[in-house]
Amino acid sequence: MNGMISMRSQLKKIPDLITKTRILLSIIMVLLAFYDQSLLFFSVYLFASFTDVLDGLAARRLKAQSKKGARLDTNADEILYFCLIFGLVLLIPRIMIQNMDLLISILIINMISRMLVFLRRKSLKKILMSLYLSKLNAFILPFGIFMILISDNYSLIRPFIMILTLTTTLCRIEEVSIHYKYKEVPENIKSIFQKF
Repeated sequence: MNGMISMRSQLKKIPDLITKTRILLSIIMVLLAFYDQSLLFFSVYLFASFTDVLDGLAARRLKAQSKKGARLDTNADEILYFCLIFGLVLLIPRIMIQNMDLLISILIINMISRMLVFLRRKSLKKILMSLYLSKLNAFILPFGIFMILISDNYSLIRPFIMILTLTTTLCRIEEVSIHYKYKEVPENIKSIFQKF
């Protein structure tokens, strides 16, 4: 009986280990970008993105969901996106500079939404990365990155970054709206239109 309890407690650590793997992969991405390994960079990014889905599935399956795990997941997502942008600046500086206006817009939108959430909650612990629009952004991003890495055609890249800017803006508006709509944000909320 004691062995079963120990095994269950060990299994419950799997989701957090997957999340920590995403953080490690994010750092590896920057190193690959530094050495101009765009194909490996993209492959590691895809795998790191997959761990974002996998850790949530594992947590639900193993009944290992926790606030600490959710915070770790959100932090790992933020680290992944930071390393992604930093890596892309190293790999394709010209394209990143050409689109600096939109990239700075995305950064400002994220900063403003974080400030508004902080003003409401006095904390940034409850960043809502599980919203459908957040997942849509996470789904769109790999296609755009692949397109950016294989194409020098600015006329294809600019519209993608514009779409990403739009979806990011809508996502952050939804996130802030949820924080101001509810006194306590419901667990596992997926959309502002969800009934509680």
